[in-house]
Amino acid sequence: MSTEVPNSAILIGVISSSRSLDKDEGGAALMACLEKAGFRVVDRVEVGEAPQEIRRFMVAAQDRRDVGALVLVGGTGLAAMDHVHETVRDFIDKGLPGFGEALRALLANQFRSRSFRFRASAGVLGVLPVFSLPGEPAVCKAAAEQLIAPELAAILKEIHREPPPEESISKTVPLEAQDPPAEDESESPDSDPQDGSESVDSDSDTESPPEGWQKQLLELGGQLDLESHPELPDWLAGLAAATEVLNTSGERGLVELKQGSYVAFGFPDLRGARSRVILLGQRSPRDEILALHRWPLPTGICAPRVGGVIAHRGRMGRTAEEVTGVDYPGDGRLFAVGAGKVFVLEGANVQAWDGKNSKSLGPEVSALASLLLRWSQH
Repeated sequence: MSTEVPNSAILIGVISSSRSLDKDEGGAALMACLEKAGFRVVDRVEVGEAPQEIRRFMVAAQDRRDVGALVLVGGTGLAAMDHVHETVRDFIDKGLPGFGEALRALLANQFRSRSFRFRASAGVLGVLPVFSLPGEPAVCKAAAEQLIAPELAAILKEIHREPPPEESISKTVPLEAQDPPAEDESESPDSDPQDGSESVDSDSDTESPPEGWQKQLLELGGQLDLESHPELPDWLAGLAAATEVLNTSGERGLVELKQGSYVAFGFPDLRGARSRVILLGQRSPRDEILALHRWPLPTGICAPRVGGVIAHRGRMGRTAEEVTGVDYPGDGRLFAVGAGKVFVLEGANVQAWDGKNSKSLGPEVSALASLLLRWSQH
């Protein structure tokens, strides 16, 4: 098990609608307190006030190897231009509601009734802790000294903790360990039962180890329920080309992973170990897709708010380098990961990048259908 200490360096973003850096007393106080507590602040930068600029900044922070945590200062008020609190709340994967509650409790004696108007939030985006604070220096100082500094190391340690070995696939699930016999293998009535082939009705006490996608499911600690026939996830509603591909599957079931519930589609079924199996995250906005038969290569559509099963967690630069050996020469959100390629959503279109060349797959809906078709056939 890795003993590497999680990166605790902090990036501070100052919302420019509230103040510029030269007038940013809150961010300056925050930085001084964190550095006094022994943390390294890698930078303090201005961030635009619009929600899309705040989200873009958070995603960019995820992609920086030198950043282990992010603090946003300002933009948490009640004015029309204050969007930080809602943007962070809606964008993070896991919230820490106790952060705001604890901060208001700390400030109650000093600010009395005014303290209930301080909107602060915290959570985790992928593996990046994110905090948002009002720009008042006393608030930033209290948050840094009494909440962030004492708890950040423990938060990072918990986020990066290796999961325990998962239980194997439920023995009640009737998975076959091997493919059905090939068509050119005759099944004559007098064939020798000891010729190495196994039938579904075999009474042998020895079970062959799982192969193909079943082996991958076992290694992921997943459980397959063949008795369930779940509906297509809500987030696929209206995507006719994608649903048309999925509805050609021969069998459908429900898979439980530690990351959540997934609808499983088998081509031609979910019984043969060599079937092509695609998993779809069941609940929006966790619209992640996995081509399970291609695992351990993390192949699939990335959830828009990162995380899920795909190991790269939506980090664009790092993922592009890991998959292609070269950083992606543009801007955009990581859309999918494939064999030797990354797929990037730039504006309205998805680009396939192999480290040398970029090819457009068209709009997001077309790219989704194209990748699903490819993964269900090969």
